[in-house]
Amino acid sequence: MNFWQAFWSNYGPEHAVTEEDLFKQVAQTRNKRPISKELFKRTLDHIVDRLKLSSSEHLVDLCCGNGLVSYELASHVAYVTGIDFVPRNINTATQLKSKKNVCYVLGDVTAPLAGLIGVNTFPDKFLMNGSLAYFEPTEFGNILKNIVTHMAGRPFLFLLTSIPCSDLKWNFYDTPERVARHLINEKHPGNTNDGVGRWWKHSEIQDICFRHGLHVEVTNQPADLSNFRMDALIASLRKLHI
Repeated sequence: MNFWQAFWSNYGPEHAVTEEDLFKQVAQTRNKRPISKELFKRTLDHIVDRLKLSSSEHLVDLCCGNGLVSYELASHVAYVTGIDFVPRNINTATQLKSKKNVCYVLGDVTAPLAGLIGVNTFPDKFLMNGSLAYFEPTEFGNILKNIVTHMAGRPFLFLLTSIPCSDLKWNFYDTPERVARHLINEKHPGNTNDGVGRWWKHSEIQDICFRHGLHVEVTNQPADLSNFRMDALIASLRKLHI
């Protein structure tokens, strides 16, 4: 966690001034350029559709970065709480991506939820967009345990998007040079996979969810979003209409 906190604290422009800066700070880029407006909208629509967001709900955006996504999703729900452990990101989100129904919290998403959102706050939906790659299985298990404990039997949905999929990684390492670099990187203890993070297997996510009494549907992302990433839609057993 400390490693990735330092990594993201120093990633991209130190001070975001333009919309382009905001995209670069949270690696919403392709070929080092911000993703297109069309792709960003497609990403947002995908999240709204998978989570079935509605205007009466409270959404918690775990690892919200600088608020780029939280801000846009706020128009689909009653309230958004964005949580991130990088002070620069939270400061930027508060200054540039603020809305009346959005609250940004500086904190560690592996910590108990009561200390992040309050003892008597029970969200309907949770999101982790493009960030599971920066956690180990034990940390992911802690996140699930904390949600289950906090919700105390209340129904919820939790969507994790853009997870690097181990079975599809050769779509990403698609040239001999990229393959060679990846194989060299894999031999180093501090390997970041050039910022991609950890490659996950479907079965790892399924097993961790099962151990915490949760239902999960793991699917590869639509081709227009990515050919090497997957999503996981997790539900409490009382909310199985996924």
